Amino acid sequence: MPTRSSLPACALVLAAVMLSSTVALAQRLKPEGDIVEATVSGLKATPNGDGQAVILRSKETPPREVEIWIGPTEAMTIQLRLLGRRYPRPLTHDLLQTMLDKVDAQVIRVEVHSIRAATFVGRIHLKHAGKTHILDARASDSIAVALGAQAPIFVARTVLKQAGRVAGADEPVVVQPPPSTKL
Repeated sequence: MPTRSSLPACALVLAAVMLSSTVALAQRLKPEGDIVEATVSGLKATPNGDGQAVILRSKETPPREVEIWIGPTEAMTIQLRLLGRRYPRPLTHDLLQTMLDKVDAQVIRVEVHSIRAATFVGRIHLKHAGKTHILDARASDSIAVALGAQAPIFVARTVLKQAGRVAGADEPVVVQPPPSTKL
Protein backbone atom coordinates (compact mmCIF):
# COMPACT_ATOMS: atom_id res chain seq x y z
CA MET A 1 0.00 0.00 0.00
CA PRO A 2 1.41 3.43 -0.89
CA THR A 3 2.45 5.70 1.92
CA ARG A 4 1.35 9.32 2.18
CA SER A 5 4.77 10.45 0.94
CA SER A 6 4.57 8.19 -2.12
CA LEU A 7 1.13 9.42 -3.25
CA PRO A 8 2.47 12.17 -5.56
CA ALA A 9 4.71 9.58 -7.25
CA CYS A 10 1.76 7.19 -7.61
CA ALA A 11 -0.32 9.99 -9.13
CA LEU A 12 2.49 10.78 -11.56
CA VAL A 13 2.80 7.13 -12.64
CA LEU A 14 -0.97 6.81 -13.10
CA ALA A 15 -1.13 10.06 -15.07
CA ALA A 16 1.82 8.93 -17.23
CA VAL A 17 0.11 5.62 -18.00
CA MET A 18 -3.09 7.43 -18.90
CA LEU A 19 -1.20 9.90 -21.08
CA SER A 20 0.88 7.32 -22.92
CA SER A 21 -2.10 5.12 -23.72
CA THR A 22 -4.20 7.86 -25.32
CA VAL A 23 -1.80 10.49 -26.65
CA ALA A 24 -0.77 8.48 -29.70
CA LEU A 25 -4.38 7.82 -30.72
CA ALA A 26 -5.46 11.42 -30.16
CA GLN A 27 -2.57 12.84 -32.16
CA ARG A 28 -3.58 10.66 -35.15
CA LEU A 29 -7.08 12.14 -35.11
CA LYS A 30 -7.26 15.17 -37.36
CA PRO A 31 -9.48 18.14 -36.55
CA GLU A 32 -12.50 18.30 -38.83
CA GLY A 33 -12.82 21.97 -39.74
CA ASP A 34 -12.31 24.96 -37.54
CA ILE A 35 -13.64 25.21 -34.01
CA VAL A 36 -15.69 27.73 -32.04
CA GLU A 37 -15.86 28.30 -28.31
CA ALA A 38 -18.96 27.04 -26.52
CA THR A 39 -20.49 27.00 -23.07
CA VAL A 40 -22.57 24.43 -21.24
CA SER A 41 -26.07 25.87 -21.26
CA GLY A 42 -27.56 23.05 -19.24
CA LEU A 43 -28.68 19.46 -18.99
CA LYS A 44 -31.84 18.07 -20.55
CA ALA A 45 -33.74 14.95 -19.58
CA THR A 46 -35.03 12.62 -22.26
CA PRO A 47 -38.78 12.67 -22.87
CA ASN A 48 -39.19 9.34 -21.05
CA GLY A 49 -36.81 10.43 -18.26
CA ASP A 50 -34.31 7.58 -18.58
CA GLY A 51 -31.30 9.61 -19.74
CA GLN A 52 -29.78 13.05 -20.05
CA ALA A 53 -28.07 15.20 -22.63
CA VAL A 54 -25.64 18.05 -22.00
CA ILE A 55 -26.36 21.08 -24.14
CA LEU A 56 -23.43 23.04 -25.58
CA ARG A 57 -24.12 26.51 -26.98
CA SER A 58 -21.65 28.13 -29.35
CA LYS A 59 -20.42 31.67 -28.71
CA GLU A 60 -20.99 32.65 -32.33
CA THR A 61 -23.81 34.66 -33.88
CA PRO A 62 -26.34 33.21 -34.25
CA PRO A 63 -25.55 30.75 -31.49
CA ARG A 64 -26.00 27.07 -32.25
CA GLU A 65 -26.73 24.30 -29.76
CA VAL A 66 -25.78 20.65 -29.80
CA GLU A 67 -27.12 17.99 -27.44
CA ILE A 68 -24.79 15.19 -26.41
CA TRP A 69 -26.11 12.09 -24.68
CA ILE A 70 -24.21 11.38 -21.50
CA GLY A 71 -24.15 8.78 -18.76
CA PRO A 72 -25.53 9.32 -15.27
CA THR A 73 -22.08 9.77 -13.66
CA GLU A 74 -21.05 12.44 -16.15
CA ALA A 75 -24.46 14.12 -15.80
CA MET A 76 -24.09 14.27 -12.01
CA THR A 77 -20.53 15.62 -12.25
CA ILE A 78 -21.50 18.27 -14.82
CA GLN A 79 -24.54 19.31 -12.80
CA LEU A 80 -22.52 19.61 -9.58
CA ARG A 81 -19.82 21.62 -11.35
CA LEU A 82 -22.37 23.96 -12.92
CA LEU A 83 -23.79 24.56 -9.44
CA GLY A 84 -20.31 25.06 -7.95
CA ARG A 85 -20.78 22.10 -5.60
CA ARG A 86 -18.89 18.90 -4.88
CA TYR A 87 -19.96 15.40 -3.95
CA PRO A 88 -18.95 14.45 -0.38
CA ARG A 89 -16.35 11.98 -1.72
CA PRO A 90 -14.29 12.48 -4.89
CA LEU A 91 -15.96 11.30 -8.07
CA THR A 92 -13.84 10.02 -10.97
CA HIS A 93 -13.52 13.46 -12.58
CA ASP A 94 -12.57 14.99 -9.21
CA LEU A 95 -9.87 12.34 -8.81
CA LEU A 96 -8.57 13.07 -12.29
CA GLN A 97 -8.41 16.81 -11.50
CA THR A 98 -6.57 16.09 -8.23
CA MET A 99 -4.06 13.93 -10.10
CA LEU A 100 -3.47 16.64 -12.70
CA ASP A 101 -2.99 19.20 -9.93
CA LYS A 102 -0.50 16.94 -8.09
CA VAL A 103 1.69 16.59 -11.17
CA ASP A 104 1.35 20.28 -12.15
CA ALA A 105 -0.54 19.55 -15.36
CA GLN A 106 -3.07 22.10 -16.60
CA VAL A 107 -6.06 21.56 -18.84
CA ILE A 108 -5.62 24.16 -21.59
CA ARG A 109 -8.90 23.45 -23.38
CA VAL A 110 -11.17 20.65 -24.50
CA GLU A 111 -12.77 20.02 -27.87
CA VAL A 112 -15.75 18.15 -29.21
CA HIS A 113 -14.18 17.67 -32.61
CA SER A 114 -16.11 14.99 -34.49
CA ILE A 115 -18.91 12.48 -34.54
CA ARG A 116 -17.97 8.89 -35.32
CA ALA A 117 -20.49 6.03 -35.38
CA ALA A 118 -23.09 8.22 -33.61
CA THR A 119 -20.58 9.02 -30.85
CA PHE A 120 -19.26 12.50 -30.07
CA VAL A 121 -15.47 12.42 -29.92
CA GLY A 122 -13.56 14.74 -27.60
CA ARG A 123 -10.02 15.79 -26.90
CA ILE A 124 -8.39 17.18 -23.80
CA HIS A 125 -5.40 19.49 -24.32
CA LEU A 126 -3.00 19.36 -21.36
CA LYS A 127 0.16 21.24 -20.58
CA HIS A 128 2.74 19.47 -18.43
CA ALA A 129 6.43 20.20 -17.95
CA GLY A 130 6.42 22.66 -20.84
CA LYS A 131 4.89 20.18 -23.29
CA THR A 132 1.37 20.06 -24.70
CA HIS A 133 -0.39 16.69 -24.77
CA ILE A 134 -3.61 15.92 -26.62
CA LEU A 135 -5.70 13.14 -25.14
CA ASP A 136 -8.47 11.23 -26.88
CA ALA A 137 -11.56 11.29 -24.66
CA ARG A 138 -15.30 10.91 -24.65
CA ALA A 139 -16.99 14.25 -25.19
CA SER A 140 -18.86 13.93 -21.89
CA ASP A 141 -15.63 13.35 -19.95
CA SER A 142 -13.96 16.23 -21.76
CA ILE A 143 -16.80 18.58 -20.78
CA ALA A 144 -16.74 17.43 -17.13
CA VAL A 145 -12.95 17.89 -16.98
CA ALA A 146 -13.18 21.35 -18.58
CA LEU A 147 -15.77 22.51 -16.06
CA GLY A 148 -13.63 21.27 -13.16
CA ALA A 149 -10.51 22.92 -14.52
CA GLN A 150 -12.36 26.07 -15.63
CA ALA A 151 -10.95 25.51 -19.10
CA PRO A 152 -12.62 26.64 -22.32
CA ILE A 153 -14.74 24.22 -24.36
CA PHE A 154 -14.61 24.25 -28.16
CA VAL A 155 -16.82 22.53 -30.72
CA ALA A 156 -15.91 21.85 -34.35
CA ARG A 157 -18.07 23.71 -36.84
CA THR A 158 -18.66 20.39 -38.61
CA VAL A 159 -20.17 19.00 -35.38
CA LEU A 160 -22.41 22.06 -35.01
CA LYS A 161 -23.48 21.73 -38.64
CA GLN A 162 -24.10 17.98 -38.43
CA ALA A 163 -25.76 17.72 -34.99
CA GLY A 164 -26.59 21.26 -33.94
CA ARG A 165 -29.46 23.65 -34.41
CA VAL A 166 -29.84 27.39 -34.15
CA ALA A 167 -30.39 28.20 -30.47
CA GLY A 168 -33.97 29.23 -29.76
CA ALA A 169 -35.29 27.82 -33.03
CA ASP A 170 -39.03 27.31 -33.02
CA GLU A 171 -38.98 23.73 -34.25
CA PRO A 172 -39.34 21.17 -31.45
CA VAL A 173 -36.25 19.18 -30.62
CA VAL A 174 -36.75 15.48 -30.09
CA VAL A 175 -33.85 14.02 -28.17
CA GLN A 176 -33.04 10.57 -29.50
CA PRO A 177 -30.53 8.28 -27.83
CA PRO A 178 -27.69 7.14 -30.08
CA PRO A 179 -28.12 3.69 -31.60
CA SER A 180 -26.65 0.98 -29.42
CA THR A 181 -23.29 -0.30 -30.42
CA LYS A 182 -21.76 -3.60 -29.53
CA LEU A 183 -18.39 -3.38 -27.83
